[in-house]
Amino acid sequence: MSETFELVVVSGGTSDPPRPSCWPTGSRSGSPEIAGRRGAAVRTRVVELRELATDVTTALTSQLITPKLQQAIDALGAADAVIAASPVYKAGRAVCSPRSSTCSTTIC
Repeated sequence: MSETFELVVVSGGTSDPPRPSCWPTGSRSGSPEIAGRRGAAVRTRVVELRELATDVTTALTSQLITPKLQQAIDALGAADAVIAASPVYKAGRAVCSPRSSTCSTTIC
């Protein structure tokens, strides 16, 4: 009898459409292969926080949990493992001219 593990990948990216190439490698290929060699299976579910932003705000302000948000909560509650993927942004410093109201950003 094969055991099935629930893996939830929470993506905090803001791009539309989301870029699956940015998800952790193990969440899509490595984990199922490793589990398969051990006689188990992995079912992966991806939760896009970008798609839930309004639902989360509504829940925080009115305590109303939408069906879409409840599905994400249930998936996280049933997960055997969770991978949180967050984007990394390059920081820049603003350079402002004292004689001008314009600023430019320089990547450090």
